[in-house]
Amino acid sequence: MSAGAARPRRRRRAAGLALALTAAQACAASLPLSPALPNEIPFAPQSATFVRVELRHSPDMPCIDELEVYGPEGGTNLALASSGAKASASSLLPGHAIHQVAHLNDGRYGNSHSWIAAGSRNEWVQIELPQPRTVSKIVISRDREGRYADRMPGAVEVCLSDDGQHWRSVARLADGTLRPDAPLTEEDLLRRAFTREEASLRKVDATDPGVRVLRQMDELITRLGGRGLDTRGERAELDEFRRRAASPALTGDALANLRYQARRAKRPVPA
Repeated sequence: MSAGAARPRRRRRAAGLALALTAAQACAASLPLSPALPNEIPFAPQSATFVRVELRHSPDMPCIDELEVYGPEGGTNLALASSGAKASASSLLPGHAIHQVAHLNDGRYGNSHSWIAAGSRNEWVQIELPQPRTVSKIVISRDREGRYADRMPGAVEVCLSDDGQHWRSVARLADGTLRPDAPLTEEDLLRRAFTREEASLRKVDATDPGVRVLRQMDELITRLGGRGLDTRGERAELDEFRRRAASPALTGDALANLRYQARRAKRPVPA
C-alpha cells in the first residue's frame, strides 16, 4: 500500500480512537476511589521520613479526612500525630474550623475533622515521620462517615523523601481527564481510553482490574480456540502476564503498565 493510500486509514484509526476516548470519558467521570471507604495505595517497601500525596487535579477543591501511612507489617498507622508525626499541606481553605491541616493525622474520621485545599490543581498533603521508617502503603479517605461524596481527587501521586527536598514517585493513579500540553499520539489515546474504561468498570465490578483483564483475555483465547484457531502463542503470552502479575514487587507504574500491555494484547489495534 502506498503512503498516500495509508494516510486516510491512519486518520480513520485516530478518529476511532478519539471517539473511544470521548465515550469512555463520558462513562467514567472520576478516579475509582471511594469517598466513604479507606482507599489503599500500595507500593514497594522502602525507607522514608517524608510521605507526600500529590493531588494533581480535582473537579473541586479536594478534601481528605485522614491520611494514613503503613509499613509492610501493617497494623500500626505511622502517620498519627499522637505518635510524633507532623502533617503539612500546600494550602488550606480558610474560614472553616472543621477543616484544618492538623485533621489530616488526628486519627478522627468524617467531614467535621478534615482538610480542604484552597485550590483544585497541584495541591499536596504530607506526613513527616519522627524518624525514617520502612513504608509500603498509604490510605486516604474523603469522609468515612459516609455523609459527603464530593471533593474527590482526580489524580493522585504518592512520593517519598528522606530529607523533604528530593522526592521519588512510588505510585500514581489518574483518571485520564487532565490533558497534556503536547498533542496526543495514538498511544496516548489508547492509554487514556483504557484508563477511563477501567474507571467506569470499577463502578459496577469491584474485581481488581488486572485480574479482570487477564480473565477476559483467557475467555477470548478460549473462544478463539473453540473455533479451531491455533492459540498456543496467545496462551503462552497470557501465562507470562499471569507470572509477572503474581510478583509482590510489581506496584505503581509497573503494575499499571502490565495491565495496559495485557489490555493491548486482549484487543490489539489493526496494523
